[in-house]
Amino acid sequence: MLSSLQKVADSADKASKALFDELFGCGADSAVRGQEELKVGPCEDFVDVGEGKRHQGRLPQPGSVAKGIDETMLDSSVRRGIVVQLRPRPCLYLAGRELVLQSDDSEDLDAEPQKRVICGICYKSNCVPARACVIDCGACGGRNLAGDDTGVRVRCYNCGVSNLAEPGAGCISCSACKAVVAVPSDEDAARGGA
Repeated sequence: MLSSLQKVADSADKASKALFDELFGCGADSAVRGQEELKVGPCEDFVDVGEGKRHQGRLPQPGSVAKGIDETMLDSSVRRGIVVQLRPRPCLYLAGRELVLQSDDSEDLDAEPQKRVICGICYKSNCVPARACVIDCGACGGRNLAGDDTGVRVRCYNCGVSNLAEPGAGCISCSACKAVVAVPSDEDAARGGA
């Protein structure tokens, strides 16, 4: 029933939408928007560590190779993630020469700095407060751990596809050619891959 009501609101002109808003008091614009899409403000991008190397030595254990995410396959839209657990705010902070006790009265999560979390199930981007540590995806509802470190971008040595991986991953399997790629560390990338 709600989808047929949204179709009617989509096809209505401005006068009809104003009447709809006046009658039902819920805002025709909010009825028209199905999935909430956010414009993310300043958001930290992925750390580019350059081209990965062919894995040398024994093959790693199957559980230790992370699955790379093809960056071109990511959806460009950003959804609002559902915060399940937040890290506590620091109670005391230094303001000038005074130690100030921060009150927990205003819990306005929209006013806090935001970060982008990619769902590990559907690969959709979610916007959540920076203090969030466990979230539910706004698209599929899957539970995700949201760490503090920025994800890494590594290019496959075999096919050249840019893969995204969790920070600290030693090896990934390329999303395109399935080659095992050794992820260079941030220090190696800063030195030019030496």
